[in-house]
Amino acid sequence: MYIMNDVTKRELIIIFVLVYVFSPIDFMTGIPIDDIIVIILGYVIQKRIADKSSRQLVEG
Repeated sequence: MYIMNDVTKRELIIIFVLVYVFSPIDFMTGIPIDDIIVIILGYVIQKRIADKSSRQLVEG
């Protein structure tokens, strides 16, 4: 079974956020609030992945 490494997860998150932000589909048309929420969520998820991978490097 293939398990994605942290770099692949981070790249996928970036791709999904960019696709959502630049797609013509919006949940709240005319208001960029949902785009901002998705960007913030993507950033938080990326930070958690980075923190997790750095803890694994330190612990060995």
